Amino acid sequence: MLFLGSEDNRRTLNEGIHLQESSKINLSLFTLSNVFSALNKNEHRIPYRESKLTRILQDSLGGSSRAVMIACLVTFLNLFSYGCLIM
Repeated sequence: MLFLGSEDNRRTLNEGIHLQESSKINLSLFTLSNVFSALNKNEHRIPYRESKLTRILQDSLGGSSRAVMIACLVTFLNLFSYGCLIM
């Protein structure tokens, strides 16, 4: 599973505090995808404790709860028409 909100720090040239923040966000998103994968495969160990985000969402993600994900998807061609693509 790939979360498109994750940033490539080499491409964005983040430095200092911004680099630390984006690294933690990327780690949280990666851990969230691992939790989703483990829940989908009915694995015995679910890695909730590997990030603050998944610890907070643990009660909502596990058990008999239902989760809804809302995504904003933009096609590559639309990025050109709105001038949002940064090369």
